[in-house]
Amino acid sequence: LSERVDAKFVREHTLALLARWDHDLQVALEPALIARLETARRDGRTRLSAAEGRLDRAAERARYVLKDRGSREKVVVREPSYATVLLLSRHADSFAGLRVEEASERVVLRDERGLAIARGLVGSVGQLDLREQLVEGELRREFDELRSKSQRDEAEENELRYLAGRIVRDDELRGRSGLEGYFQNELAGRNGYREVRGLQNQLEGVYLVDVAPTDGLDLALTLELGLQQAATACLAAPEGPPSANSRDAAWLGRPTGAIVLAEVDGDVLAAASYPDFLRDDGDSPQIRDLPLERTLRKGAFEPPGSSFKPFVASYALSQLSLDPAQTTLCAPLPSGRGAGYVDVRCAHTVGHGAVGLRYAIQHSCNSYFARLGERFSPQDWRAMAAEFGFGQATGVRPLGPRSGLSEHTTPTLFVRDLTQRESRLAGNGLSVVEATPMQLARATAGLATGMLPQMRIVRSIGGVEQPQSARPLALAPSALAFVRDAMEAVANASGGSGQPALNVRELGFRLAAKTGSGDIDTEVFITPDGRPRVRKHTWLVGWFPAERPRWVVVVFCENTLQTASNSAIWLARQFLRRPEVQALLASEETR
Repeated sequence: LSERVDAKFVREHTLALLARWDHDLQVALEPALIARLETARRDGRTRLSAAEGRLDRAAERARYVLKDRGSREKVVVREPSYATVLLLSRHADSFAGLRVEEASERVVLRDERGLAIARGLVGSVGQLDLREQLVEGELRREFDELRSKSQRDEAEENELRYLAGRIVRDDELRGRSGLEGYFQNELAGRNGYREVRGLQNQLEGVYLVDVAPTDGLDLALTLELGLQQAATACLAAPEGPPSANSRDAAWLGRPTGAIVLAEVDGDVLAAASYPDFLRDDGDSPQIRDLPLERTLRKGAFEPPGSSFKPFVASYALSQLSLDPAQTTLCAPLPSGRGAGYVDVRCAHTVGHGAVGLRYAIQHSCNSYFARLGERFSPQDWRAMAAEFGFGQATGVRPLGPRSGLSEHTTPTLFVRDLTQRESRLAGNGLSVVEATPMQLARATAGLATGMLPQMRIVRSIGGVEQPQSARPLALAPSALAFVRDAMEAVANASGGSGQPALNVRELGFRLAAKTGSGDIDTEVFITPDGRPRVRKHTWLVGWFPAERPRWVVVVFCENTLQTASNSAIWLARQFLRRPEVQALLASEETR
């Protein structure tokens, strides 16, 4: 500014230049500039002149300021169109100074309701908590002390580099729950740090400390989006049985449950839990109203009921010399309160009569399995549970104990010796037995194939395929084959507990299955048709195609008044008839 210029021009054009350069610099300099202009106005001067000395110094610094500003990269467009990316990529020489870079950000997939898909399983991110802030504050203090030193030895240089990669920005989000929390270390990446002395060194790329940032790793999940959404949609709007007298209207209007669909080698294709939002409509929310992850966790006591019987039967056939042709009697109880054996009631009110193992599995006879339970010693119960993975981790947490993704394993299962009464109940999956849907899916895959897999939700980390593993069951193949045949009859033979909803005509393929109902309360409710009921969890476990096991399915209805034959099998039918599942079968047939 060697000539006098209009003060208004100086202010407007200076601010325009500052705005193009850096907003923070504008905020810092604007008040001082305005103060000078106001002083000039009060003094009656409408023009300002620049001091010759300052002009000389500005001219000397000009080339450095321009180089400095020009070397700082600015984001022009955060989401450029495909055409723009193509143009800049193919004709980079024609657009010097512009380039396209790949960037990542967290995008939450949402369904048609606007809710995050697989919310409980994928998890969430959030700011640093108080404990992390304290740790972070100590790291920053150490880092700032080292950074402020004019001279550092080699150990201090290494410590500075280490701390630079550890420090988290104040605005940085961290995994808090689910897979986001469990794989936080892999997903987060690390910030970089550069230290330079002198503008010329910076322009020449000479740094005293140069710690490159590290990108987080990609996680590829085994979950199939369409199947996950289909399972959630069925849980959110269950159709229920066609007979009005068999419907639990309260549960159908306020459903709670889970669905697991997995390949027999352990890859989980769908792990849906419902509700996936806080169900708060004025009443005090209970456990069944909370958005819990229910495929890996128990909301409360969670007996598998009769879905446990195939595993009991397989072990007894192989290890206890059970004769499947030998019959036992299912008859009316002396008390006159239905049929059963000692203190275990059977669902058949007048009893099944003389029952062999295949019939007992197909018709889910509690009397038979109460007697069978008495044959198990405490060591047998523990061995059977270990054989099928009950009370153990399923494998979805491949990196061991970490916070984030939580799994209930029930390690106390069968730790203490059972009484005779408890053994009768355990034979039917009642009272002293608990399992999660994922544990039942794993055990069912083992029963279907003879190989117990480790369940897998994360297919690869950073492009590295995560290993799959399985171990053979130490049970006789003939024992497994017998139980598989009986389970196919459950879904396809007349009188099977799952046959009305799950036969080949209803599904279009043959399913091998077992139903289960486990009472969770003693309070008796009277249904609209006058029948006394108690609250229960109901289950359906199975695999398909029955003749060539490829997938396992587990359906869980939490806290209903109806048995599995009037709840879980119809939810399973609804899901297995979905186009997404039918497409899965069609893709297998074309291989």
